[in-house]
Amino acid sequence: LDAVAKSQHKTMAEVVADEYGLEISAVERPIYAQTGDERYSNVDKMIMKQADVIPHGLFNTLDKIGHKGEALREYLRWIVKRIDQIGEPGYCPIFQCDVYGLLGKAFDDDLDALADALVDMEKEFAPHALRFDYPIDGGAKERTIEYNRALKAKLAERGCNVKISVDEWNNTLQDMQDFIDAKAVDTFQVKTPVYGSVHHTIEAILLCKKNGVGSYLGGSCTDTDKSTQVSAHIALATQVEEILAKPGMGVDEGMMLVRNEMRRTLAILRMKGRIK
Repeated sequence: LDAVAKSQHKTMAEVVADEYGLEISAVERPIYAQTGDERYSNVDKMIMKQADVIPHGLFNTLDKIGHKGEALREYLRWIVKRIDQIGEPGYCPIFQCDVYGLLGKAFDDDLDALADALVDMEKEFAPHALRFDYPIDGGAKERTIEYNRALKAKLAERGCNVKISVDEWNNTLQDMQDFIDAKAVDTFQVKTPVYGSVHHTIEAILLCKKNGVGSYLGGSCTDTDKSTQVSAHIALATQVEEILAKPGMGVDEGMMLVRNEMRRTLAILRMKGRIK
């Protein structure tokens, strides 16, 4: 992709947009930052740098989530206080947490109790929108789809706008279509290492758009600087809902690479008259 762009005197975003008939975003795409295990100092970095979506949180053990989710809620309460203490006026990020399927276990797979808790959390943390990556795991794709479908239905019955993101059991376009057909997803993480080739990543994002499902361009903590730059161009060309700050979990480096590449590209496109 980079070679083609250079040979045509274009940005990678332009090559992608021209190939797929897309309109390039005229603004930066929202950045989703991840804390890793430095779940407090890294949140301060996110707030100071005004990340659009925080904190990820690496909620990969039940003790981080707590009985009935209380530890998770206490952590989000702390983030609200830190935003009040050190955030710029008007800064109101989306709260998105990756819970590795363990939120369901914290509620003993009682979907009604979990739905009620999410309703309460939505009220408590308003005006911050809430999203959860992989809230519940069924041990297999079909069972996970059924859990997600049922949870989404229960949230809809309660008028709750908490969003469910799928980033496991989501390795092919067919996997995505299966979740979509079952009405078991609000947003997909499109993991670049999982989908492999650049065109597969783009097609996954376009499948989301075709079906009215959100997409965020994710990846790995072991992405390279080049794969991160390529991802930034794909994000602009496809206008993804959000892009993961990567690689690593240090916040600074990932946000710098993604944000600088988007800003640099947008400046070039404005100079060329491609966008306003």
